[in-house]
Amino acid sequence: MLDTVALYYFSPTGGTEKVGMQFAETIAEKVVAFNLGDKKQDLQDAAADLTVVAMPVFAGRIPAIAIEKMQQLDGHGRKAVTIVVYGNRAYDDALLELNDTMMAGGYEIVASAAFIAGHSIVPEIAKGRPDKADLAEISAFAEAVEVKLFDLRQEEKAVPVKVPGNRPYRESGGVPNVVEVSENCVVCGKCVEICPTGAVELISGEITGNPEKCIECMACIAACPVKARALPQEVQTRIGGFLAPLKDVRKENETFL
Repeated sequence: MLDTVALYYFSPTGGTEKVGMQFAETIAEKVVAFNLGDKKQDLQDAAADLTVVAMPVFAGRIPAIAIEKMQQLDGHGRKAVTIVVYGNRAYDDALLELNDTMMAGGYEIVASAAFIAGHSIVPEIAKGRPDKADLAEISAFAEAVEVKLFDLRQEEKAVPVKVPGNRPYRESGGVPNVVEVSENCVVCGKCVEICPTGAVELISGEITGNPEKCIECMACIAACPVKARALPQEVQTRIGGFLAPLKDVRKENETFL
């Protein structure tokens, strides 16, 4: 078992954090965690036996805010494991984009993986995942990475990990959707606190939203204690219809060593 792992994660609704922590706690005695969505937490280059980066997939890409934060770090040749977490459709170019970012920052990628978690917008898709079987697979992956690290001498570089994806990456973005706020809102401010991009603000006693800053991460919706926030019903219906064929499909996790 390793002594220390530095875990960097972006997890607006909790699924990616769960996957990342399962991996990190399996492979190391101590986990130093950095939540990239926490505006109050200082981002640091953590000297550890291994760097683990866990990111959600948004429409086949890594959220830009998370990429920008990771670009602030200098890997200094440290070994890293990259993980993407997606809601049962596909991860497209996300894992390749994450690996490119990490390698450009001076990290050496020794292993990568793509794991499933419940879809943040359509909770019926991949509901309950990562489940017991997924967690066991994550732990098995961590154990395999530990063996690989042991086999690599301190001065030896790993053979570059090959992952699926295309360059240029698929286009990201699209027309932003405005999160609707119902009359149930009690202006508690939790949505303001948790929003990673500052798209939600409390102004003159009212909660306001900036659609140009919103990345539809669903953090504010998941955090609302009175369920006063939601995407417009027509948006939910459209996305739900698009993903409906995946409701009863169990996508398999993928690992790359």
